[in-house]
Amino acid sequence: MSHLETLDAIASIHGDLNENSRNVEPVLVEEVQYQTAVIEQLNDRRIEAIGIKIYSDKRSRLKLVSHLFEEGKVYFYKDRSSDEMIQQLVNFGVEKHDDLADAMSMGLNYIQTRPKETPVRFRPIF
Repeated sequence: MSHLETLDAIASIHGDLNENSRNVEPVLVEEVQYQTAVIEQLNDRRIEAIGIKIYSDKRSRLKLVSHLFEEGKVYFYKDRSSDEMIQQLVNFGVEKHDDLADAMSMGLNYIQTRPKETPVRFRPIF
């Protein structure tokens, strides 16, 4: 997927998720290399994008939120739409792909560190 196609896909998903919503959640973007430009380009499209600085490896980031799974605070749909993400989480470290697990950990870390008075509502993108 090209850079422009990626921006268009993000904009489309963001629009679909927030079509009838009063509280529009920001798009979280990992602040590494060229992705910093993505934040600016999404903001230019009037899509609030927040950069997430990365200070550790994927395994460490996932470990920081593992207690949320253990405490039953993370739920998945029963319709199997989350199977790929669950597969990556359960087999993290041996699974060929881990981008969904990494995105999940970044989102959960963001929720834990944002101001408490700001409610968060995340919906699946697939």
